Formats: sequence, C-alpha cells, structure tokens
Amino acid sequence: MATVTIQPLTPTIDFGNVPVGRTGVQPIELNVVNGQVTIDITGLSGPFSFITKTGLNASGSWKVWLKYSPSKATPVGQLGQAVILHVNLAVPAGSNVVGNPVTLQATPVAAEPRSVSLVLDRSGSMSQQAFGGTRLDTLKKAAPVLLNLLDDNDQVGLVQFSTSASQLTTPLAPAGPLIQVVPPGPFSRPWLDQPLNLLTAQGATSIGSGVQAAATQLGASPHQITVVFTDGEENWPPSIADVKAQGLISGTVYAIGLGTAADLNPAPLVALCNNTNGYMVVTGVGDSPAFEFKLEKYFLRILAGLKNYQIIKDPSVRLLPSESWDLEFPVTGLDSEFTAIVLCASQPELEISLVTPGGEIVPWQQVLAGVTWRVTERMAFVRVDVPSVDLNNAYEGNWRVRVARKPNRDIEARRRHVLENEDENGRGLLVDVSVLNISALSVELQATQSTLLPGAEVRVSALLTLASVPWPFDAAVRIALEWPDGFVSHHDLSKSRPGVFDHSFTAAIPGTYTIQAEVDGLMDDLVAHGVSGQPFTRFAQRTVSVWVPPNGPRPVPGEELPAGGGTDQPTGCLGFIWGWIRRLFRR
Repeated sequence: MATVTIQPLTPTIDFGNVPVGRTGVQPIELNVVNGQVTIDITGLSGPFSFITKTGLNASGSWKVWLKYSPSKATPVGQLGQAVILHVNLAVPAGSNVVGNPVTLQATPVAAEPRSVSLVLDRSGSMSQQAFGGTRLDTLKKAAPVLLNLLDDNDQVGLVQFSTSASQLTTPLAPAGPLIQVVPPGPFSRPWLDQPLNLLTAQGATSIGSGVQAAATQLGASPHQITVVFTDGEENWPPSIADVKAQGLISGTVYAIGLGTAADLNPAPLVALCNNTNGYMVVTGVGDSPAFEFKLEKYFLRILAGLKNYQIIKDPSVRLLPSESWDLEFPVTGLDSEFTAIVLCASQPELEISLVTPGGEIVPWQQVLAGVTWRVTERMAFVRVDVPSVDLNNAYEGNWRVRVARKPNRDIEARRRHVLENEDENGRGLLVDVSVLNISALSVELQATQSTLLPGAEVRVSALLTLASVPWPFDAAVRIALEWPDGFVSHHDLSKSRPGVFDHSFTAAIPGTYTIQAEVDGLMDDLVAHGVSGQPFTRFAQRTVSVWVPPNGPRPVPGEELPAGGGTDQPTGCLGFIWGWIRRLFRR
C-alpha cells in the first residue's frame, strides 16, 4: 500500500510585521501525494488561530488558512520581536500517512499613526443659511465626527482659509484621549473643538493657500493625509494649480465640496485628489436633519479611507418614544476590530447596547475587556477589539447594535424635540448608525470619469482583497445609482478579473451622481479550503459630477484650465456643443 505524504510547499510561514489590533492572514499550502487523507493541525496557540475548519478531507493541492491577531494590549517589550510557533499536521492514528511539521512566524509591531491636516473653508459664503443654521455651523457640528474617532496617537492639525490661510493648531500633535470636560457630560478633544468653534465666516476663497498651509503643517511627518472642506469655487490666489506646480502636495488628499457642481467647479478639487489614493465628493444641497447627518457621514467615510476601515452597515431610522431598533451585522474570523457609531441630534434620549452572537446583552458603559464606550455631543460609539474581548472566543457571527429611545414624560421637552430634531410630520427622532471594522477582507470603491462635461463615461470599480491579495472567489456587488434628478437605478457589477468588479454608465445630464455600493458574500467560497461559511458585507459610496460651466467647457479631470479660466472657448449652448465635439475627437 503506497504511503500518503503530506508535503507543505513552504515549511515556514511568515506573517511578516502585523500591527497590534490588526489581523495577518496566511495559508499553509499543502500537497497531498498518493491519495486522500483527513488532516488536522495541532499546536496552535496565542494570537495564532484557524480561519479554517479542522479535520480537512484533502487530496492534491490544498490550502489551510490561518490568522495572526496580536491584541492592542500586546506588551511594548514584545513589539518587533518575532513570535515562532511549530505546528504539526496531524492524521488519524494507525494510518499510513507521513506528515511534516510547519513553522509559523510573525512579528507584532506598533500600529503606525496617521498624520491628518483638516483644511476648513471659512470664506464669506460659509455664512449663508443652510441646514437649519449657517454652512459654518454645519461644518462645526460635522467635523468632530472625524476628529473624535481618530486614534489617540494619530497626529492631527487644523487649518483655516479664506482670502489667506493659517494654522489653527500648531504644531501637528497627537489627537490624545477623549476627555469629559464636565463629567458626566459628553467626551471631546477640547484642544481641537475650541479653535474650530471660534471660526467666523469672512473673505474670499483661496483653497490653494489652505493646501499650502496644510503642507507646512504636515512637514515631513509619515502617512500624510490632507482633508479639504469647501463650499465654493476658488476665487483668490494662490490657486490649487499654483500649489500643485510647486510640488507641495504629498500623501493622500480628500476633498468635500458642500453644494452642487455648479456652485463648486469641482475640476481643481478633482485634480487635487487625483493620483493620491484619495477622492473628491460633492454633497448636494438640502435643509433637514437628514442632510445634516449626510455631511457627517461623508466625514465618516473619509475617516474609513484614511484609517483603512471597512464600512459594513450604514442605515438610518426614526424612533418615537419607547421604540427600539436592532441593526444586525456580521463579524467574521478575518475581523480584528469593529466600531458601531450612532449619530443623533439628541443623544440623551437614547439607550444603546450590544447583543453578541450568543444573545448576551452588553449594556451601555458595561466594563468589559476589549470594549470601549464613548458619547460625544452628537455621536455615541462603542469600539470592540476582537482579540481582547472576553466572550469565550464566541465573537464570530451576527452581532446587533440595539438603539432604544427613552419614554418622554416631559411634555415641553417632547414639544421641543419635535420642533428641533424630528421631521415635519413628527414621525420620530432621526438616528443614523454606521458599523466600521478593521479586517483582512477589504473593499475599495473607485469611480473615474472621462470628462467633467455631460455625456461623460463613468467607470465604477470595486476592488475586493484578502490580506492585500485579490479575492479569488465570487461576490455579489451591486450599486444604487442616484441621478441628479432623484431617479435611482440599480446595477450589478461584473467580475472582470480576480477581485475586481466593474460597471460603466453615461452621465447624461448635468449634476451630481451618488454611487452607493454594497458587497455581499459568503466565505463558503473558501469551504473547499476549510473556511466556515460566514457571511460578509461591505458598503462604500462615491460621487461624480458633470456640469456645463457658464464660461465654456472644462478639461477632462487632471488637465489644467487654459489661461483666463477658459474664456477663450465658446460659452453657453455653443460651449456645450463644443465640449461634445472635443470629446468625440478625443475618442
């Protein structure tokens, strides 16, 4: 009888440097020669564990997926020191099978902080009324969502610009812990909140000067991210093009344009973000609490991008007194942390808790290893460090965040809440919930357009990766495409190559197109390799805009405007026709 041999193709599996609080994923690649055998792996311990099921009935080439998840509580003395573990490929007793040992190696390292400069518009137009206050008021409410969710050791600074620019915080400094200024009041970072709240609206719009000041603030710091917020078209030097020509822009750049494409002229902002791994979004306009949270959600999505978080749920609901609502979301063996974020204009009216996959209720502020609870002025969040949480390893499965609105016995308070925080029909208090995670399974959504004129071809791509390697299996990727006129169309993305799913459409009418992508899948695709069939989901959003400028057609994204802002081109209807002719010649 021939001896069945199990040959690990790589006898040493090196996970490399794995930041604490993250998860490294590697397969043991096996070759089963001369037959079929049931394989088990023994000797796993500590931060090393299975993603796979054990007891694999294997033949031929096979992969057994393992993970290494160092806790955030890993002692500093262990950082940078390789962890080595020898495991055995066990087989049934008495079988004629030869198995070879495998060595696992990983090095826990400190998570690298981000260096973030938030560049804020305080020009005169920010005093215009919008969303129940001024545009500047809305910014002051929304920006802390990003600032309060940064890690304590992330470097952060604020820049303001109008006719000129200056640093509101000097120098770049660690965000530091969230603190309660007046217990038991909300948590905040006062050193960032105070200069933000002192901003006043006046002057012109020199976005270039703001970007210059951010470059100075960031200096030579690592992992640089610039986040630009503006409500209008630049109208004062230096311009973004001037700053780009000086080579001052480095790192990743995001931009949020408050308003419509016609208000903003997104071309310079799109060019600013191009080739930086960032992107630009246009918010549109509105005048309701729902739209106010929309701006905060854009800051949340940019936070997810700059911190490499994944968004897994992102809905909203309205709650009447005594009503409650559960949002279910999956946590898989590939996830190392998740954060449930609740946005509400009246946080004291809410009671928030977590429900584990086993049905255990974790009430607000319960002390539990690996769980952090915080409430700020308009946001509450709970963050769970999965490797540290004390749930007898029963963290994989469907969790729920439970939001309950307290009974309102105060008639005057009830009347006030209806007026301030509920819709005109009194249907309930608006609550918006997002769940973000840190995972070895990630999705990146990209939207590129051929031109900024109507008729542009827009290509939407979703990139799905497992530990930075293209996801080799299928997934369901869908987008809800909201057109400028409010019409919503739904489209399935097609798999063009491993881990890449695409869809193209023509942006036929002027305005902003909002692209909401949802990715669903089962790790059943890995069952052949032993992974249990856990579901996963991801959510992402981007916007693209096309418009006909009053002074003629603009260039395609990334091109600079001709001298004089394009006034040497035909304008109005002739400009629109000329834009189409140019586009045809480009083809």
